[in-house]
Amino acid sequence: MTRLLSLLALLAVTTPAFALFAMTVPVEDARREAIAAEDRGDQSQALAIWRSLADKGDDEAEYQLGQHLTRGPASAAERIEGAHWLTRAASRGHQGALEALSALAAGTAPVTFSAGR
Repeated sequence: MTRLLSLLALLAVTTPAFALFAMTVPVEDARREAIAAEDRGDQSQALAIWRSLADKGDDEAEYQLGQHLTRGPASAAERIEGAHWLTRAASRGHQGALEALSALAAGTAPVTFSAGR
């Protein structure tokens, strides 16, 4: 019984760390796919990837999605959604998102688009 409890305790401690490590590789691959889609001009594919990652809580994806939605010929609804994603990323300390929100508040565009790359 003691061995079983020890094993369960070990799994409880190591599993979240291992799960986080295991999730890192696919997230990095997906980020690279989004950047590649942007580079070839496929904005709809890039947005779909960034949105998928942002929905899962990836702060870089939240930042990138927010940047996409607040720049260029965006509707008011898109700008509001973009500010939402930037706020989520900023709440986790993402420096680019903090700067983008500051620029939005000042009414200016951020200087760089992909500082997090």
